[in-house]
Amino acid sequence: MLRFCDKARGMVTPRRARRADSRLLRFARAVTYALLLALLVAPLARSAAAQTPEAAAVDLAEAAAIREAADERVLALTDELARVDAEAADSFAESEQLADELEGARADLRAAVVEAYVSDGIHDPLISYLLEPDAATASARRTYLQHRAGDRRDAAVRFESLKKGNDPRLVELVNRREALAARLASATDAAQQARANEADAERFVVQAKERADAERVAAERSEAERVASERAAAERAAEERAAVPDSKRVNPGGAPKVAPATPTTPTTPEPAPTPPRPAPIVPRDGLSAPLPILPEGGPTEEQWAALRDCESGNNYRIVSASGRYRGAYQFDVRTWETLGGVGDPAEALPIEQDARAKLLYFRRGTK
Repeated sequence: MLRFCDKARGMVTPRRARRADSRLLRFARAVTYALLLALLVAPLARSAAAQTPEAAAVDLAEAAAIREAADERVLALTDELARVDAEAADSFAESEQLADELEGARADLRAAVVEAYVSDGIHDPLISYLLEPDAATASARRTYLQHRAGDRRDAAVRFESLKKGNDPRLVELVNRREALAARLASATDAAQQARANEADAERFVVQAKERADAERVAAERSEAERVASERAAAERAAEERAAVPDSKRVNPGGAPKVAPATPTTPTTPEPAPTPPRPAPIVPRDGLSAPLPILPEGGPTEEQWAALRDCESGNNYRIVSASGRYRGAYQFDVRTWETLGGVGDPAEALPIEQDARAKLLYFRRGTK
């Protein structure tokens, strides 16, 4: 019981020190975690906006460096906390040993006094010596008891001195341990967030590479479609030239070819007949037939637009002067039907004309 009371009055335990500083440590931990989280979220926001593989790679390297620094911080704090724990354990063990020594000394002193002055039924040689009535023996007895009491006092003074010197150090150790534990918890949270940010950065790198690959493929496809559209326009121009009658062709000298004149009886020329007006184009409300399934690749939409502008002024309802070529891509009806279309190409929806023009490109290529 004496030992418990001495420790309760004088010694500082880890539980008491933690209770004294718990509010301050909780506040410090919250502030530290908030700051670390803010610092670690910034690279993630930049990674989310990365548009090129190079930028994504830079963000990934930065996230990896932050994660490595966070892991090193956790390891350093863990080692430091282990050293403080060991130091505190040694200090508390030393105080425990001093308390045991003091309790034993006090118990011995109390027992000696009781046996010397109270109990007369014990025939121990030492007690018998202490209980001799003559003056010399009494003097020796007092000297002995004083010597024993002095030993006990010395032990008590030594313990109190060491205890007073150790208590501030123990308080400082406990406070250090609590601060380290709080910093370690915040560092652990920061390391976990850093690992998550690094995983996001790795994902952004993959996405940026996929995006770059898709853009490269689209550019190659656009170039191929441009070449194909130019070749198709050249073929169509050749077909139109082949359809012009010989009488309207221009000779090498630049004058139109004329048939030899034959003598005729002069007659009153009849008025030239008025050419019939072409029937108005009535756009369809739907598809003339199901759209074809087209493979990937071919010219870009910009190239198709350029082709339409060249062929028809980008007019889906136009009809050539001869009436043979119709629509934005100047289809003739026979070609239109071989591509799956029905009726007048100029009456078809723009989406259908576009689809069958692309089908023609994929069938004939750039020949």
